[in-house]
Amino acid sequence: MHSSEGTYSVTLFEIRCHQELAKARDLPELMQKIRDFVVRLGFTDFSFGRMASKNPSAAMVLMTTPPSITDHYRHDDVWQHDLVLQHSALCEQPVFQSDIDNYVASAPFKTEAILSNRETRAMVRGHGFFEYYAVPIKSTNGNGNVLLAVTAKHMGVAQFRCLVEKNIPAFHILAKSIDYIGVKKFPEFFLDASENRTILITPKPLLLLSTMAKENLSLYDAAKKLGIGRSTANKHIAAAREAFNAKTNVSAVYRALQEGFID
Repeated sequence: MHSSEGTYSVTLFEIRCHQELAKARDLPELMQKIRDFVVRLGFTDFSFGRMASKNPSAAMVLMTTPPSITDHYRHDDVWQHDLVLQHSALCEQPVFQSDIDNYVASAPFKTEAILSNRETRAMVRGHGFFEYYAVPIKSTNGNGNVLLAVTAKHMGVAQFRCLVEKNIPAFHILAKSIDYIGVKKFPEFFLDASENRTILITPKPLLLLSTMAKENLSLYDAAKKLGIGRSTANKHIAAAREAFNAKTNVSAVYRALQEGFID
């Protein structure tokens, strides 16, 4: 996969991510499919949570790390004090755990938050997870941020960072795919009862197909309506045809409808 956003391979990865995750019949199967993508990218584990939730037990929707780590993060004080979680609730800038660790290690005061972060990191490192890459993005229903964090067991920090740099676009795509599919297929697990279940943010290739279908537009008319250029539209539709194994644009739209990617 090329590293620049909007390239053909990135667009194809986006469609394939959605196509594969949408096949999940339940939450454990969804978690396994996500982990498969994470492993293909060279990592071992991930966690995914909703930053807008006030309930730690409900907020960390998916985690593949050991149960002791999962249980630790479900405590109120950890959820409130963890600096990566606080950062991810407020902005969409990705962050490495080690950058937060360096700040915590050099903090001149031993506040409750600093001590909690040190305790958490010592416990996580004890399981062989030396570095994390946290990717916060805006949630598909517009209610705050969601967070995808990936890690690699027993991998050194320098090697981990090098591997992350090669896969940054993929992490953003995967995070969006998890939230989009999770909200659409498993809202009872992904959303609080009071949350809006309407998906406000649609992945770009699917939005193009959806616009073509709903308004009976040609590819270029749909692209014009969405404010995207012909070359970008061509990349999106080519990726969609390949992902859905379709020979024509019309059959790509039909299969996206048939498989539930667009309404």
